[in-house]
Amino acid sequence: MSYPETWQVYAQAGICVSSNVGYHHGRNGFRAGTCWPYFPEVSEELPELIEIPYQIIDRKKMREPHSQEPVFKQYAEHAKRVGGVLVVDYHQEHFSEELWPHVQTSYRAILKAIADDPDLFCTTLEQVAEACRSARLPTECTVADPPNLRTQK
Repeated sequence: MSYPETWQVYAQAGICVSSNVGYHHGRNGFRAGTCWPYFPEVSEELPELIEIPYQIIDRKKMREPHSQEPVFKQYAEHAKRVGGVLVVDYHQEHFSEELWPHVQTSYRAILKAIADDPDLFCTTLEQVAEACRSARLPTECTVADPPNLRTQK
């Protein structure tokens, strides 16, 4: 993917939410340097597109069943500190234990960590985007005025 070309194609197709900015090929991290949704400048004629970067992805062979869990907890603490959004991107085709060992176990461990932490909750990208739009976030999001996603449950 290349930016801003990908965003322009999405916007022209009427796609208003993207979560494609992140490390590919199984690498985790804050590639965009943020856990904040933002509005990339695509063009004035096209609908407003919101990018919600992902930080954790399932696209790597996991050597151990709980290898993603410490990474998730570390990133979740960071997102909580700054009032950000942590996107965990797991794909259903990777739930085959034969082809992708430990992915299903890892995913369940992350869901349990979310359930056990009262400051975390699951939602959809569309709900995050709606919360950001209704909060009228500027193109450059700041920690000073984060959207209250909890009210959007």
